[in-house]
Amino acid sequence: MVAAPVLALNLLLVVAHSAPQDTTGAAARLTLDSAGIQEAIALGRQTKKAYGYSSSAWGSGGFLATKRGSSYVIYAQGPFGRVATAAAKNARNYQPFTVDSVRADMTAPMLTVIAYPDFLDGENKELSVSPERVVLQAVTESGDTITTQPIRMDTIASDYANLFGAKITRSGLIARFDLRAGPLPPFDIVVVNPAKEARLHVKPKDVQKLR
Repeated sequence: MVAAPVLALNLLLVVAHSAPQDTTGAAARLTLDSAGIQEAIALGRQTKKAYGYSSSAWGSGGFLATKRGSSYVIYAQGPFGRVATAAAKNARNYQPFTVDSVRADMTAPMLTVIAYPDFLDGENKELSVSPERVVLQAVTESGDTITTQPIRMDTIASDYANLFGAKITRSGLIARFDLRAGPLPPFDIVVVNPAKEARLHVKPKDVQKLR
């Protein structure tokens, strides 16, 4: 059972880092205007739940590539998600959250991706190694692979326990990407690690959760 990742989307708010403002390209499309801020606040206060994109990145190996060599829990948020999640947290705690509560780092044109090691088997016996780096990769129409590097990464320690009660210490990563340089879906979230590179393919339909 993983202890820390259940709070991952809220954690993204705590460690948010301001990125330069931009009015062109992908950044402009994902920067919140006043209407977007109001919508995010309303959604967060209504649902009282974190808003973002969550899935798993994994890499396979072994005979017929049927065995997972790495697996990571992935959470990602854009500006809308950060504001909605902050509003949801305050709503759960019976605290107000208004436009004046929105910090500049929440609405910055930045995609924040968190990657935590996950168990490789259903019996929770073997845990993935700690990630070394998170990057974004997209393939152009001409077939070239474009890699987007994070503008900042932070390591977060986390404790895990298997079904036998054994304590395992690993670390996760929080990577921040400037949306001026980042691709729109489809792209891969790539978790680099010493065991087996893990990938999560983000599809165009997922863009709503990444806003």
